[in-house]
Amino acid sequence: MKLRKKILLAGCGILFVIALFQCVASSNNSIKTLKLEKDFNTIEIQNLTEKIVINKQADGKWTVSEKQYDVNEAEFDSILEALQNIQLLEKVATANSDLAKEKYDLAEGKVITVLVKNGEEIVRTVKVGKASSTNFQTYITVDNSNDVYLVNRNMNSLFSTTTEDLRSKIIKEFKAEDITSIQITKADSDWTLSKVQDGETFVWQLTGVPGSIDVDSEKADAWVKSFETFVASSWIADNKLPQATKELTCTVKTNAETVTFDVYSNPPEIEGENPQYFGSCSACEYVFNLPSYTFSRFNK
Repeated sequence: MKLRKKILLAGCGILFVIALFQCVASSNNSIKTLKLEKDFNTIEIQNLTEKIVINKQADGKWTVSEKQYDVNEAEFDSILEALQNIQLLEKVATANSDLAKEKYDLAEGKVITVLVKNGEEIVRTVKVGKASSTNFQTYITVDNSNDVYLVNRNMNSLFSTTTEDLRSKIIKEFKAEDITSIQITKADSDWTLSKVQDGETFVWQLTGVPGSIDVDSEKADAWVKSFETFVASSWIADNKLPQATKELTCTVKTNAETVTFDVYSNPPEIEGENPQYFGSCSACEYVFNLPSYTFSRFNK
């Protein structure tokens, strides 16, 4: 028993020394941030699946692809932050040989190359290797240096993206207070919820249904508010709607515009799942797949 206690105490002492050494080492290796101060208008990402080009347009808006798709702001903001503020945790090696590059996935065929450009001038180059064992950091080189750094972000995952991932899925946006009417037209019904003036206030009125129906203003306001943002689950690759059954047309009017949505469906590929929904919108030049919850928003 005494021998076991001695072994345990010795083990605890060794662990304490290791922990103390790590604390001292980490205090001496303060995080250095490489900030990008120069202006830029293009980001090129060459990963293992495709080359992605993101451009800043004359109006300041960022787009992806030569077709100038709007970017997914959340995804793009992460890319901007990663490139403008690179947090170097420590230098781990110098990749001046093929063997060193292979070790950190910085060799050709494995490396992800990111160029930040202002016109034709390259203002930052980042070569992204593999993620660390914790999956929270990444091994990279910056600009023309062969120094391999461990950085505080999984940049490998971030830049292993696609044009489709970076493309915004927003179909159309409204302000709820601007909407004056919503019309739902199906094969067997056609009704409209309209905003009408009642003295000094506005109320919602339902037409196109049998009899006279008092509209619950809170429910109507909530339904109209749900029309503020329409998001596709994905864009249809060839921009052609498949053969499908038309479910309905939704017409949204504001004082400034009239926008129509046509919604179609096909039976589910697997029995028991939701049908597949597709759509087109007069305010969007691309056709799209719709999530079932968006269809339920229309299907009142």
